[in-house]
Amino acid sequence: MTRRDLIEVKSGESKYLVGKDSIDTLSARDDRGGHLLENYVDTPQYKALLRGALWYMKEESIDLLVSGLPVNHFGNDGNRMRDRLIGVHKYPDGREVVVKDAWIIPQPVGGFIDYFMTGSKITRVNDIKSLTLDVGYYTLDWVTCRGIRMQDERSGSVPGGMSLILEKLTQLISVDRNSQFSDVGIVDNGIRNGFKTRI
Repeated sequence: MTRRDLIEVKSGESKYLVGKDSIDTLSARDDRGGHLLENYVDTPQYKALLRGALWYMKEESIDLLVSGLPVNHFGNDGNRMRDRLIGVHKYPDGREVVVKDAWIIPQPVGGFIDYFMTGSKITRVNDIKSLTLDVGYYTLDWVTCRGIRMQDERSGSVPGGMSLILEKLTQLISVDRNSQFSDVGIVDNGIRNGFKTRI
């Protein structure tokens, strides 16, 4: 038996277990919600996930932290999210992580930048028109660019993403097995492991 890869963090008045194996701590009946809350960046759950991510970076000080938001949340929540990222993040074991500055971008922009930084054969970025899709857990986002300029009127997001796909798959498994099945964690893990899982 190996130990689960988890860390305990405090957010607000509550403690959370976050980390690579956190899905194992949920029961099949836990409702992780099928949509992104409008005030997501203000929730203690968001702050707990942020602190978990910072922990895994294993850095005591971060000069610039880049993070993304769904396209439709970017305009309203970007500055509030930036304010929440900057500062000192404390952990129950006494460790602290200092974030000196933060840059918030629409989520698909990360994939757009990564493509051109790591493997693109295109030499004249300013001449292209591009569409970048980002299927997240709670949203499907898209960004349209002409060169490196985002076209706001042709970019956006819709509720859905992988959470709805996983929910639909649990329903189909229930029908196939002729018995109730609702453990999206098992389905999620199966997809991540090449559809090799036991139900």
